[in-house]
Amino acid sequence: MSQLPPSHHTLTEPCTDAHTQEHRSHPPSPPEHLIETPITIVNKLGLHARAAAKLVEVASQFNATCQLRRGEHIADCKSIMSLLILAASQHTRLTLCTQGSDAQDADAAIVQLIQGRFDENE
Repeated sequence: MSQLPPSHHTLTEPCTDAHTQEHRSHPPSPPEHLIETPITIVNKLGLHARAAAKLVEVASQFNATCQLRRGEHIADCKSIMSLLILAASQHTRLTLCTQGSDAQDADAAIVQLIQGRFDENE
C-alpha cells in the first residue's frame, strides 16, 4: 500500500451519521480504513448542478463509499441532490471521506476533479 500525502488522515471510524446508518439496505461490511481529506471548492460557481453531476460521475466509478462533509452535514458523492443540498459556494471548506477497497483511488480522483475546478475555466 502506498503512503498517503500528509493532508490525508487514515481513520477507522466512518464519516457517517446515525441517520445514514439507519438507511442501509444491508449490514455494514467489515471495518475498512477511512480516508479523510480536507478540500476547498475553488471554482467560481461552487458546487452547482453541472459540477455536482461531474462529481457523481467520477464517484460512481468506484465501489468505495464517497461522502463530502460540511460541518454536521454529510452528502453522498453519488447523489446529485445530496451534493446540491450542501450549498457549497466558492471557498467552502469540506472534508472528503472515502472508505472501501478502492477508497484511495476514489479520493485521488475526486480531489483532482475539485482542484481542477470541475474542468471549468473559472
